[in-house]
Amino acid sequence: MLSTWDYFLCFFNTSVFLFGFCANIVIIFIIIKYHLLKHSSNVLILNLSIADCLSLCRIPFLVTEQVLNHWPFGLILCKAYRSITLTASLTSCFSIILITIERYFAVCHPLKVKKLHNRNFIIKCCSFCWVIAFVFRLPSVIYANLIAFTNEAANETCVKCVTEWPKNLKTPSIIVTIVIGFLIPCSLIIFVYYKIITTLMRSKQFQTLWASNSARNKRYKQITLLAFSIVASYLIFWIPYWTLKGITKVTSHDSDGIRMALEFFSIFRFLHSATNPLLYFAFGPNFRKHLRKLCQKEMSQQQTLETVTY
Repeated sequence: MLSTWDYFLCFFNTSVFLFGFCANIVIIFIIIKYHLLKHSSNVLILNLSIADCLSLCRIPFLVTEQVLNHWPFGLILCKAYRSITLTASLTSCFSIILITIERYFAVCHPLKVKKLHNRNFIIKCCSFCWVIAFVFRLPSVIYANLIAFTNEAANETCVKCVTEWPKNLKTPSIIVTIVIGFLIPCSLIIFVYYKIITTLMRSKQFQTLWASNSARNKRYKQITLLAFSIVASYLIFWIPYWTLKGITKVTSHDSDGIRMALEFFSIFRFLHSATNPLLYFAFGPNFRKHLRKLCQKEMSQQQTLETVTY
């Protein structure tokens, strides 16, 4: 029987999935329909939105497993589910690194940024991120398995989909995941943005550019603010999860409070994928403009349909 906490998690998970998945689909649709891929920054946003969509697809499986208290989908889907969602989650992280690096060259080395604004080069970088993420997550897929346990409430044997690491690989795998999946990206992002901020503060040229209200400079500022907000969102939503996970693995400390906190922050991290579209609309006027177009078109079609029906 589910507890009040379990019901809360199920409701929270479902809400995050429905909002985040639909919002990212809208972003993907807008970028493709209105041909926004001519700008390299939008290629990166498209890649991040696809990764976020696939990452959020993990939630329905988590909710189902929590409600039923077992994994009902079989071994093949267990491996496919872990392969797709884990790869997408890491690709999302790598995409944010690409966005950070693109802004670094745009601000600190503007003369070298031309290649980074080449769409084909950006597409290759995004594809490389997916390949690297898949290769890194491959061992987790290989060792994914269905583990039997006794469900005392139902008095029956059930299974769960988990990564069953060999004893000699369990601790190293946790350390490598934390280092590659969090410490290195987080340190790199913070360092690069430190360089960006110091460059902006020291350079009179950039201060003049930042104060200018020309159309070109407005777009420059909007892209920079959007990139900064995406990175800040990533750090806010992921640092609590990785910090708590690292502490529990190092200290082996376990309690109901720690378990509940880890469960909450496991879902809290998904808010990053769900809230990214809000940042695109907040700092991207093109996305707001095209969203209004979509809404107006939908309302117009609805009114036409009602008129014809009447």
